Amino acid sequence: MRSAALWSLIVLLWTLIPGPAVAYEPDEVRAILLNRPLDPPSDARRIVLASRRVIDVQSKGELRTLDHLLWMAGRAGPDDEGRSRWSYRPGIEHVHILEGWIHRNDGVREAIPADEARTGPCAAAGPDGYPGMADFVVSPRPLASGEVVELLVEGTAVALHRVGHYAGEHQFGGADSTIESELVLRYPTDLPPIVWWSGAVPQERRSVLEGVTEARWLLGHLPPGSRTARTVGSILADAPPDTVGPPVLLYAFQNDWERVVATRRRMWLGLFRSTPDTLVSAASAIASSEPEPERRLARVIERIDKDLAEIDLPAARLWFEPGELGRVHARGAAVSRDRAAATAWLLRRVGIRADVVSVPSRRPLIEEMVFPQQLDVWLVLARPAPSVARWLDFRPERERSRPLPMGSGVLWTAGLDEPPLIPFPGLEGERPARPGGDDPGRPDR
Repeated sequence: MRSAALWSLIVLLWTLIPGPAVAYEPDEVRAILLNRPLDPPSDARRIVLASRRVIDVQSKGELRTLDHLLWMAGRAGPDDEGRSRWSYRPGIEHVHILEGWIHRNDGVREAIPADEARTGPCAAAGPDGYPGMADFVVSPRPLASGEVVELLVEGTAVALHRVGHYAGEHQFGGADSTIESELVLRYPTDLPPIVWWSGAVPQERRSVLEGVTEARWLLGHLPPGSRTARTVGSILADAPPDTVGPPVLLYAFQNDWERVVATRRRMWLGLFRSTPDTLVSAASAIASSEPEPERRLARVIERIDKDLAEIDLPAARLWFEPGELGRVHARGAAVSRDRAAATAWLLRRVGIRADVVSVPSRRPLIEEMVFPQQLDVWLVLARPAPSVARWLDFRPERERSRPLPMGSGVLWTAGLDEPPLIPFPGLEGERPARPGGDDPGRPDR
């Protein structure tokens, strides 16, 4: 690995050099390549020599990201045949490669051909992919141990939210050993972000130029670690910012739950105006055959369990807008968010009031920490009668036996005159019985 002295020099130069951060300069790339590990561990598949992510929040609401990544093939050979993936939402986001190179051991630098960078189905969802999601994949030619892949990839997003409504997270490490990892956040100076972190995240360096502030965080020598099954926000909800742990950072620009919900309300309410044929038919069959609301509720749950298998996609955990119900239902499998959305749609269609709510899994919602990333459980609050509340739990089956703590929940389907946070009674964990019990604080699925 790069020596401690060299790392200290890098940090010193990084602190002294002014100017906006974009891609690595050619001299920086040469220095990174010259100081790659000469004797990597025998079981290493790939080692991230350097990664820089620039997140640029524009004043009009557009979002741009730039990833400059250099990783080295280890002795054990890179996993996934050396592919690098970026999951995104077509129509909302666009990802493309600006430059791609392979630095061979003999000093030759080969360009990565255009046909080795392509868009395909979301691999985590299996061969059929997942509606509304795709992977941008760079598949370089075979690599020998010690050879380096250099990628410069740009992502852009339409102005889905107002500029002040963005919230995001960044993980500095990953499944590979990382020698150098840097995050650069650029934003309008009159809209400073709120930042929350965990692990060895240093104080940022800030600079201001023509109304744009740039905050930079630089970390080094991060050991490999598997990516968590929970969102980063849920980890932070477990531990205070000064607790030693995975180096992660959250940022948001306006500390108001009303704005968090308002920016997504239109999409959730639009969901209930949609009329996917297969679900319309299911609702009609249930409503005509079951006069009792409790039985209708039970039939809806049975139908969703039958039609939509559970699927967990890491990239989808931080997207709080619902998928397109017709395409999701045709897929036959759905993430927790969309299983909850389909259930709420069906319940409303058969005359039962239903709302979609999110809560954290490990501890009560920290209301002053206005980051939706701390939400990792999707629920439906169904009311088959005015005085009856049924909380339907859409966690993966293996997680439902764990209780959920009492606190507040975020009401994504809130009307204009409803508060964004509602009381949540907590859940004791899964029980064998199906809906119809008397305790609204226990899960019905």
